[in-house]
Amino acid sequence: MSLKSLRNIWDTLTFRIVFWYAAVFTISSILAFYIYFIMVSAVISRQTDKELVEEVEEFADIYNEHGIEGIINKVNAEGAQENPEEESFRLLDNNGETIVSTDLSAWGDFAPSNDALKKINEGAEHIIQALSIPGRGDKVKIIYGRIGLDYIFQFGESLDEEAAFLNVFKGIFL
Repeated sequence: MSLKSLRNIWDTLTFRIVFWYAAVFTISSILAFYIYFIMVSAVISRQTDKELVEEVEEFADIYNEHGIEGIINKVNAEGAQENPEEESFRLLDNNGETIVSTDLSAWGDFAPSNDALKKINEGAEHIIQALSIPGRGDKVKIIYGRIGLDYIFQFGESLDEEAAFLNVFKGIFL
């Protein structure tokens, strides 16, 4: 096939139709995968938020049944069982002073959020924050929730498993 006949193929209607079809299909596929990725990310985020709320509700139930001693025992038991880099538990008074907590050394210089404490003290049921804590390579989600009249429970969870899943998902489609 000569160079002239190859140059003539670019000028054919068939080639132009095939080229535009391939371009539209490629762009549409990329857009569809992107939208699907965003939807999966949102579902994972909502599920994580739901699990955080359930954790606060569990500790509220323990407080209602066993009082402050039940909470202290549960926080100490969770601290012994869980990886301190993955989860943190902290019971605060209304002023934000720590009453009991798990090992927070893996969480760096991590103080309770004054804004979240204020909102909880003003009547918010719970506050969820997604944060990047200096010194940690992953993002975390923190929930603050009321436990009785005098206490605020703070639970933090690493998002490294969710991020790893989404990275694998991205790797499949990219």
